[in-house]
Amino acid sequence: MGGIIAGFAATFSLFIFDEAVSGRQQSTIVVQQSNIRDQNDKIIALEQRLADRTLSPKDRAKITREMLLYKGTPVVFGAFQEPEAEDLMEQISSVLLSAEWVEHEWKSGGDIVLTRAPPHPIAGVTYVRGVYVQADGSLHVADFGPIVRELAKLLTDAGVPATAEVGRMGANTNNDDIKILVGQKVR
Repeated sequence: MGGIIAGFAATFSLFIFDEAVSGRQQSTIVVQQSNIRDQNDKIIALEQRLADRTLSPKDRAKITREMLLYKGTPVVFGAFQEPEAEDLMEQISSVLLSAEWVEHEWKSGGDIVLTRAPPHPIAGVTYVRGVYVQADGSLHVADFGPIVRELAKLLTDAGVPATAEVGRMGANTNNDDIKILVGQKVR
């Protein structure tokens, strides 16, 4: 009888010990899973920060649809000289041409320009960071102001942060056009 009790006590002690070890292992697993999730979140955030800015087909269609309300709007482009900014400029240009906007030649900033494939006129070179949609406030605040704000919002909603600016532009700098500056990506 003593052997049975001793066997039961040993089995019970082993069960308690095993449960304690198992509990510690489970806690370690939970901590490791949390660390893995945190690392995955950091990797995803880094990938998003480094990814090129782009407009999805759905966003392009939406912007085209909304900007068709302003067909005939004159626009000029400037871009930072790097492939990512130039590609985004061409995406925005394509959308606005589909919305029947009219592209004009860049006349701001001297003779530093980007030659583009037909049917696009030359674009300017800009050294800004981010995307700006601009209009001359002294000439076109009433007609271009709402368009500038709406386009900047549509781009931002599409994942391309854009700033609307309506203010005094320098003389002879495409003052009768909406200017879209596609600068270096803010990383």
